[in-house]
Amino acid sequence: MPREPGERAGRFDLVIVQLIDLFIALPGLVLALIITAMGCGSLFLSHLNDSGFWIVKDFLGLSVPQTLRTWTACETIVGIAGMLLSLLAFVLISPH
Repeated sequence: MPREPGERAGRFDLVIVQLIDLFIALPGLVLALIITAMGCGSLFLSHLNDSGFWIVKDFLGLSVPQTLRTWTACETIVGIAGMLLSLLAFVLISPH
């Protein structure tokens, strides 16, 4: 669906496309770590608009409040852990 000029995209893939000029000059591994960290950051506080939320709810037979408590907590933990691991990997591979 086309967006009006000036409308905020709010989507991870569109942010990557907009920032590609900055990323193109980075070495491959650093670029991969930055994209991984951004992808993990997009998992933070995932909720009702996430299709995975509804899949987990249906397969586990949970109510919406139960799924909100479990899915949001799990996605937040995965997002933070992924960002921290990306940061650790960047620190280990970057020249000092």
